[in-house]
Amino acid sequence: ENYIEVLSDGYFYEIFGRTFAIALATTLICAAIGLPQAYFLSRMHPFWRSVMLLVVLGPLLISVVVRTLGWAILLGNK
Repeated sequence: ENYIEVLSDGYFYEIFGRTFAIALATTLICAAIGLPQAYFLSRMHPFWRSVMLLVVLGPLLISVVVRTLGWAILLGNK
């Protein structure tokens, strides 16, 4: 009954359409940013490639480090 309601109501089609449009736009923006970056990384000297990967991935590790330090403070030495 719920499936019939969802598939027969135009409101849900509008929501699904908007969701897929946002997902497509996000994918295209990420590809537009990521493909040139990947190309430049593949052309760099290995030392500079490692440095640039650290620069790009470093901010993503901050939440992991903060969470780990939080657990370490909470649990203490025991």
